[in-house]
Amino acid sequence: DLPNSTWLMRYNGKVSWTHNCDHPESSVVNLRNVSHNVVEMHWQGDDLLGTIEILTTPNGNILRELFRNGIKLGISSRGLGTLKKISENSSIVGDDFELIAFDFVSNPSTQGAFMSPTGQVPIAEGIVKNPILNRWERTDADYDFYCIIAHDVRIPEIQVIIIKYVDDVKRVFLGDISRGEFGKRMIVDMRLNPQSQKERSITEIFQKMNLDPKWQDQVMNDFFRSEPTGLGDIGYWSGRFYIKDITLPEFLAEQIAGRIKMELREDKTLTEAFLLKSVKGIYYSGSLGQYFKIEVLADRRSYDESNSSRPYDALIKEVLKVASDVVHGYSFKAFDYVEVVNQANGNSAKVSKDDLEKLRMNKIKFEEIVN
Repeated sequence: DLPNSTWLMRYNGKVSWTHNCDHPESSVVNLRNVSHNVVEMHWQGDDLLGTIEILTTPNGNILRELFRNGIKLGISSRGLGTLKKISENSSIVGDDFELIAFDFVSNPSTQGAFMSPTGQVPIAEGIVKNPILNRWERTDADYDFYCIIAHDVRIPEIQVIIIKYVDDVKRVFLGDISRGEFGKRMIVDMRLNPQSQKERSITEIFQKMNLDPKWQDQVMNDFFRSEPTGLGDIGYWSGRFYIKDITLPEFLAEQIAGRIKMELREDKTLTEAFLLKSVKGIYYSGSLGQYFKIEVLADRRSYDESNSSRPYDALIKEVLKVASDVVHGYSFKAFDYVEVVNQANGNSAKVSKDDLEKLRMNKIKFEEIVN
């Protein structure tokens, strides 16, 4: 007798065991029914632990909604193998057993093999997807961000930097945020490598000075190869990574700047009115408090003549909207105000954290907080 209503099934001369609830009646994995992907497994003593990715397939969406609503689900293995009789009433599985899949079930045959979600479904600690090898790997590192640096070896001066917040990766993985929102949250920047620009300028000076090559490298290491102070200094040059610890506030400041650029590209009215030249987001923490400073440089192409005294209001309003959406999306509270600086005319506007939230909720008008 096998426990928990488990029964045997014959298939191609072999027998398999399965539970009679959510396992299919075939050992074949039907792609139309796929709901999840087992991305990693490891042993912890006698217990087998693993990480499962819930897919955005029809059945995967069903699983996701069940988890979100606090439904307890079990996990059960599906496999094929022959049985070896060891006594009149007992048999053991032979060495030819083949593990086919792990299925989500309502009542697993293995005692205690349940997943019990509380609120958001947690992702296993220490699991990260390697974007280069496209596989999941285990790490004991305690980190909040990961950064990808890419360049063409033929033109190493041009690099692409991609920075992602690990919690954002988890949330899109669990369907808590959309893939479109996730794309807006990551920082993607293609630029000239700052270290390459610095070293080439210094090298030209060394050559004019006829400095001995062995001293050139020494001076470069001592004075010109330092750790990055900002996200814009991150990169890879001449066999060395230039990276830094990334904080959430500076990541949000950079994200605000990036999203402003995206919004101005997508908003036809603003695109027709302004030619955006640059946006810079900075987070300050010091004697003046904690605040975000957004510096915007844009030329006016056209504007409403009836409001010619405040031609930049539409742009400032959009900047504040983006800033409020970003800080709200991360439930970020560690700031006193947001300052928007219009570099075209030197004007600035400061909006408190409370007013920024009221503006987002349409509880206060833009004109009330900038006049």
